[in-house]
Amino acid sequence: MEIRLLPDIEAYALERVRSGDYLSVEEVVNAAVLQLRDDEHQLSDEDLRAIDEGEADFAACRFMDFKTFAEEMRKQDAP
Repeated sequence: MEIRLLPDIEAYALERVRSGDYLSVEEVVNAAVLQLRDDEHQLSDEDLRAIDEGEADFAACRFMDFKTFAEEMRKQDAP
C-alpha cells in the first residue's frame, strides 16, 4: 500500500527518522495510527464518573436484580 503524506507531516516523519527515534517513515506512520486507535478506546471522564457512581451504588447496596429491573422497564414502556 502506498500513502501520500502532506508535506509538513512528511518532513516531521523524516525528522523523527533522522533523530533516531524511528527506523523509517513507515514506522512513524504505524506508531501514529496505533496511537490513534488506542486513543479511540480510552474511556472519557464521563465514562469514568459513571463507573465510579455505579461502583458506589453497588457498595451501598443500591441495586436491583435483573428480573426486577426488566419489570420496571416494562412498566415504563406500557401505555
